[in-house]
Amino acid sequence: ISFASPLRYIDATGFPAITENYRAWVMNARTGALVEYDNFEFNSIVKFGDRYLASGPGGVFVLGGNTDNNSEIASLVRSGLLDYGSSFLKRLQRIYFSGSQEGDLYFTTISTEDGRRTYALTDNGIRGEQQRRVPIGQGPKSVRWQWEIANKDGAKFGISKIIVYPKHLRRRIQ
Repeated sequence: ISFASPLRYIDATGFPAITENYRAWVMNARTGALVEYDNFEFNSIVKFGDRYLASGPGGVFVLGGNTDNNSEIASLVRSGLLDYGSSFLKRLQRIYFSGSQEGDLYFTTISTEDGRRTYALTDNGIRGEQQRRVPIGQGPKSVRWQWEIANKDGAKFGISKIIVYPKHLRRRIQ
């Protein structure tokens, strides 16, 4: 197969791990956002016209569609470790998810002191952009927090904004 590549392209390299899994990282050059793909035995990815092509030892593949070899696609988005501008302990009082969803999602809070807690963000049937409150618990406290959103059964979702309201406590340690 031969083709002419446009000027803009993304080149990603997969490295085999001990278990022979592959990982590829793709960076958005405008925003610096990083995406990780795993279990793809590709050594390069390119946008050609309106399609994304990936190549590796098995050949050239067109990327796209709603399934991966007839399997649902698992998606996960995780924030960085955030201290919300303070070295004091905090509780996350309220969290709002702004975006779209076409199925059930899982929203997880991750803290350095109290671990992980996962909450269901069930599909309410509304399509398109919406803002929803995440039903979080009030118990955990930590200096640093992360959040994570994952789909259930390959549900499509998009994130516009995550709004977090931390309550700063008066202690720096537990």
